[in-house]
Amino acid sequence: MSQPDLQRRLYLIVDPAYGEQLAALPTDTARWVVDSPQNTPVAHRLWQERPRKAPLAGLTVFKPPADTPTEVLLAILDTVDEHEGETTAGGGYAALEVIGCAPDADIEEALAELDLRVTERTELSFVATSGTTNRPAQSP
Repeated sequence: MSQPDLQRRLYLIVDPAYGEQLAALPTDTARWVVDSPQNTPVAHRLWQERPRKAPLAGLTVFKPPADTPTEVLLAILDTVDEHEGETTAGGGYAALEVIGCAPDADIEEALAELDLRVTERTELSFVATSGTTNRPAQSP
């Protein structure tokens, strides 16, 4: 069985004002962005300009299921993992980069349930990587 590509990064943008910055994200990985007047037109343009090349290379716009970026993240996290996780055709992701909120105790708890742990952080973003919580050890 082959090892997953440890460079696979999933971007989850909960910042409704991210807008044109979407165009600067890598195109070879999945990007989920909250629907907003600033984000959605950019996503539509990118769909036209950049065809999807790989299973984990889509750009998904989702309706915000809550009001604040933190609430949006907590509400959408399981859905994103269901569509992009290790049991999907793309083989999953090794890192989740969240743009638009800082991790708090509730976010860290939700991430731990997906076997993710915050490994990098800035004021309004963070990266969580997999394989760092209480997953049982695998035999060789």
